Amino acid sequence: IESARASNEALEDLRKQIATWRQTFLTAQEAGAERLATLRSQLKALGPAPAEGEPAESEEIAARRAELTNQIARLQDPIVKAEEAYSRANGVIGEIDRIIRERQTSKLFELGPTPLNPLFWPRGLEELATSFNGLMAGIREGWTNPTQQATLRDRLPAILGLLIVGLILIVRGKTWMKRLGHELRRRYKIEGFLWQFLISTGQVVLPMIGIYALAEAAVFSNIGGPRAAVLLDNLPLWAGVIIIGQWLAGRIFNEDENDAIYQMGAEANRRARLLIVGLTTVLVARGVTSVVAARDFYPAEARVVIGLPLVILGSLFLFRLGQTLTAHWSAKDQELTSNRLLPFVGRALMLIALLAPVLAAVGYESAANALIYPAIRSLGPIGLVIVLQHLFTETFVLVTREETSRDSLGTVLFGYLLFIGALPLLALIWGARLADLSEIWTRFQEGFTLGDARISPTDFLSFVLVF
Repeated sequence: IESARASNEALEDLRKQIATWRQTFLTAQEAGAERLATLRSQLKALGPAPAEGEPAESEEIAARRAELTNQIARLQDPIVKAEEAYSRANGVIGEIDRIIRERQTSKLFELGPTPLNPLFWPRGLEELATSFNGLMAGIREGWTNPTQQATLRDRLPAILGLLIVGLILIVRGKTWMKRLGHELRRRYKIEGFLWQFLISTGQVVLPMIGIYALAEAAVFSNIGGPRAAVLLDNLPLWAGVIIIGQWLAGRIFNEDENDAIYQMGAEANRRARLLIVGLTTVLVARGVTSVVAARDFYPAEARVVIGLPLVILGSLFLFRLGQTLTAHWSAKDQELTSNRLLPFVGRALMLIALLAPVLAAVGYESAANALIYPAIRSLGPIGLVIVLQHLFTETFVLVTREETSRDSLGTVLFGYLLFIGALPLLALIWGARLADLSEIWTRFQEGFTLGDARISPTDFLSFVLVF
């Protein structure tokens, strides 16, 4: 720690070990607290010891006082040692966190090569071509290798089964769920956002299962080499980003204004859906290039050349989305509570979209990526909170059968709980470490010291519940 030469991974591992010991020391402090309080009460019951010049107390009471004092001293000794060790562990953890934060800050503001230098452009294209040629060579080798061919023949029934299931679910899954929804709606006369939510969820789940089946079939065939294996491992995640992004956009900016959470008009809603699809595509392209660049050890010059077009494209989509949200606010429906967030989100997106390309062009690659991609990822949790809040509101109205329930205290509190629950995820997206969140949770669980007692959140919640 003093030399700060260890890697971040080594420091994180060390931090986990010390955090475990810190919890042990905290438990040791509390282990004898109840017994210690009992002994002190017994000692207090004997009354104060006689002062100098006062008559001596009886031998029995003096012996009892000495015995209790010795017991208290013996019980306090491990508690004091645990408190000292706990403080030391806290100090070491604080130093580790400081070192890692300083490294993160230094990397964020590190000035690298500018992608505007034409000398770097051929290098980026060469690296991409090398990776693509390596991927194709691995696939060709897998098809021509006799051992791989024998393995493929042995696994052919399972592979074909996964391929058929995957393709059917991808091609027909949405259609099946749509037909099921129309049939159930016709038969049971069910309408509303809740019903649309259930049907659309099925339209997401079935294609996701299909994509996972295709990825498993490709992995099971063991054809393509290490490059293909890395890409296939991430394929379900990338497909999920696009599918879930489309689903959230469809719920929030639905083509049917009666089912849309934000009613900006048919044209504005359509534009917002397309922009969100574009943003998820940029996010997936960023994931693919990052995985390939890490796998093939791209130099910094190639990385910045490949990354700049994605930053510019993502910024363009983000700026247009911000414009759409802000324009809707200034146009109409300003009295709707659900629309009051739009101008703030829109302006923030537009500001980030203007800053990120400038930073990337100058050479601050890390700073640009730390702005544009977390901003795009943040739209997912925010959109999910909006959808879940609206779902709860519609369910609450359905149960109570009162339209006034939309603005009730219960729906407002549920919205706040959703927002608080999304904060840790948003913090991780914007660069916080899991250790930072676990430290906050640890501090919360420890509570605070009041005199000789430690008040924990559990004690406080118990008090509130009893009250």
